[in-house]
Amino acid sequence: MDETTVVTAEMAPESGKADFSTLEVMGRMTDTKIVAKEICGKWILITYDLPNTEEGNKMRYKFYGEAQRIGATQQTESVYFMPWTPEAEMLALELSMAGKCIIWTADVRNEDHAKDLTDRYDAGLRPILKEIETRVDKIIFHIDNNHPGIAKGMVDKTDEMITNLENAIVRRGSAMMLIALSSVKKCFNIAVTRI
Repeated sequence: MDETTVVTAEMAPESGKADFSTLEVMGRMTDTKIVAKEICGKWILITYDLPNTEEGNKMRYKFYGEAQRIGATQQTESVYFMPWTPEAEMLALELSMAGKCIIWTADVRNEDHAKDLTDRYDAGLRPILKEIETRVDKIIFHIDNNHPGIAKGMVDKTDEMITNLENAIVRRGSAMMLIALSSVKKCFNIAVTRI
């Protein structure tokens, strides 16, 4: 695999240094070259105001799906925060064609400030991980209680949520969140085979 995945390692509390051993093992297991870093320094904040028209509503709906897919976290209504990537820039450009869109970018050089922004972003991803865990638990509950139709009805949305979160975690990179999601994903995949 030629793909390079950028993943962040958590700080090892006893040494104060990053511990990339878990990432190295995961990289070997998945045949993925992992370039690790502790914090993200490049961010983009998108705010928008779309008209309440058919075109504006279509763009709003499209934006919600794309924002989730690329790992944007909603800060308040119409305000989204994400790592600064070409995909985020394209999303902002598409929004600006349908209405008003303001983009703030930050290339943070101060390590404490970058860590604070990284922590805020991670805090926005944790509820999504919790929601996925809850959905997987419900799928397993329905399978165990002989409700395969209900379980099957939850699979596509849960799979999409897992894929979107996995993409967000890989873009931002958090070793601990990647490990937690991998565990939930494994349970999900086992459950799906039981339907």
